[in-house]
Amino acid sequence: MLPGELGSLVHLKRLVLTGNGFSGQIPVSLAGNLSELLILDLSRNNLSGPLPSSFGGLTSLLTLDLSNNTLEGSLPSGLGELRNLTLLDLRNNNFSGGLAHSLQGMISIQDMLLSNNPLGGSLMEFGWEYLRNLTTLDLSNTGLTGVIPDSISSLKTLRFLALDNNHLSGNVSSKLATLPSLRALYLSGNNFTGELEFSEGFYERMGGRFASWNNPNLCYNSEVMRTGHVPVGVERCKHEQENPVYNSSTENMVSSGSSKRSSGLPASFGFSNCINGFWCVIVVQELVVTLLLILL
Repeated sequence: MLPGELGSLVHLKRLVLTGNGFSGQIPVSLAGNLSELLILDLSRNNLSGPLPSSFGGLTSLLTLDLSNNTLEGSLPSGLGELRNLTLLDLRNNNFSGGLAHSLQGMISIQDMLLSNNPLGGSLMEFGWEYLRNLTTLDLSNTGLTGVIPDSISSLKTLRFLALDNNHLSGNVSSKLATLPSLRALYLSGNNFTGELEFSEGFYERMGGRFASWNNPNLCYNSEVMRTGHVPVGVERCKHEQENPVYNSSTENMVSSGSSKRSSGLPASFGFSNCINGFWCVIVVQELVVTLLLILL
């Protein structure tokens, strides 16, 4: 178990205890007394139970990583008090109760990683417009229902959006293509319907980082096939199949590509992940914080 005495280290700046096999609940004293803490990483342990409501006392926190545990319950409202937080990683736990409205208070958040939790709830009930600095949003396999709200298109700095393996429905809004920084979009394994109305330029920009298969009632306009940029695993719209305008060899070549493309992110944010594109940004953030700690 994590010793409650850690909460007496009131001037502690960084606490990293990842992968140590700790079990039991997170001590209330740990969350409530360390107001100067900048980094808290308790990932890859066996921690269980709910998050203490006292987490709101970690007002200086920049990074909170509790991924890969068995934590459960609703996300406490105190998380909304973490106005300096840039990274929230709660992946691979058992959190439920939907997206707490209090998370809208995390105005500095850049990376919100909540995948593989039975959160449930709807995207429509959350004020996405408040998270103007968000660059990475991973909500895959979280039991979400309803439609994708237009408010997500207000996230002008968003680069990575994963909504795959949920119960989302309705049309996929073409407004997602207006996100100027978006470089990865994963929508597979939902109940989306209608026609994908993204332009040829959008598919070129996404490349292999767009996935929307396993949406049986979703289709695409065959015009995008003129350059071979085809959404893998999605059928052409039926009203166009009578007048094919594509090269069958091109379709076969593209369709034979990987249909197992996944939104999975690195299990950790160590230095080895610099080869994975923009994850280097997160590593750089960690380095900046470490340098600040040395100078303090």
